[in-house]
Parts: sequence; C-alpha cells; structure tokens
Amino acid sequence: MLSHPNGWEGKEQGQMRKAAILANLVPDTKEGHARLSFVTEGEASLHFAIENGVLVDAMKVSTCYLLEVFDN
Repeated sequence: MLSHPNGWEGKEQGQMRKAAILANLVPDTKEGHARLSFVTEGEASLHFAIENGVLVDAMKVSTCYLLEVFDN
C-alpha cells in the first residue's frame, strides 16, 4: 500500500505504479499490479493514529468519528 497526496488520481497513481515496478516493489504482472493499492495521505494519517493509540484519549464513550472515503 502506498500513500499519495490528497487529490492525486489516475494519472499520478499510474506514475507511482510505474515507479513501484521499476523499484522492484511489485512485479510487472497482473498479480503484481493487484498487490499494489493506494491511499490518500489523510487516510494514511488516520490509520497511523488509530494503530498507534494516538486517538485513545479522544475516543471516549459518546464520541463519534466519521471517515468518508470516496472511491473514484
């Protein structure tokens, strides 16, 4: 999984995919392409905060957080 700036879409993700292949992170095959996925920097930051307990104190009973993800 690779993160990219918010607002990057198909063209920029395609360039990142090519770079990942050239860097031998994934093979240039259908299976290799399927292993590669992208998340925005905002999504990556939220996942990091949740996984590392940064939001533990903020997440109290009766506190609600909503993450809306748009799939282009």
